[in-house]
Amino acid sequence: MPCGMALHDYRISCKQELYGLSKHCSELCQLAIISLATTSEGFEYLYCDCADNDYCRLIRRRMQSCDPRAHAKNRLDQNSHLIPCKGAEQYCKSNDQCNEAFTHYMYMCKNAIDGVECSRKCNNSISILWRQKAGVNLRNCSCEKTDTACVKRTENIMKLCYGLTDFQVGLTNADHAAHQIRSDRIFPFVSFYLSFASLFRSIY
Repeated sequence: MPCGMALHDYRISCKQELYGLSKHCSELCQLAIISLATTSEGFEYLYCDCADNDYCRLIRRRMQSCDPRAHAKNRLDQNSHLIPCKGAEQYCKSNDQCNEAFTHYMYMCKNAIDGVECSRKCNNSISILWRQKAGVNLRNCSCEKTDTACVKRTENIMKLCYGLTDFQVGLTNADHAAHQIRSDRIFPFVSFYLSFASLFRSIY
């Protein structure tokens, strides 16, 4: 989605939050934020330095409930209820649409999984995968310690794509909550309901 369209969608979808009429971030607003954040200009708009701009600061305060850094910490704090990633992956692969999204993600994020870099296309493929209803548990699952491939993939994706620079599979909730989250490469942890086909066409 072009930045201009994403910005327009953000202003409409997040109207309640932007005007300070809601203390909670709706899933529709979260979706609009990730669409905007996957464009370079939109990412700069969302996370630029407000400096002395009072209006900018006001908007940031109103949008705190939508801050992906808060969502990241909340997700990590809930990891005692996670299901095994292997089971989540198998469930996703049992659905044709989710399986296609997972295959696309593994291809586009090869460099990130190998610990090299997280590209914009990789971030897009992650957002596509996590929009799948059959892939909902992949957003927050737990690797078995003996599954080195899962551990490597999870740690590198968290570090390179979400800025969780000290993330390690197996750390305690308190350890994760204490980690510093870089603001220059963070993207939201949110739920999505758009279809894979229409989203895939809009991005590629």
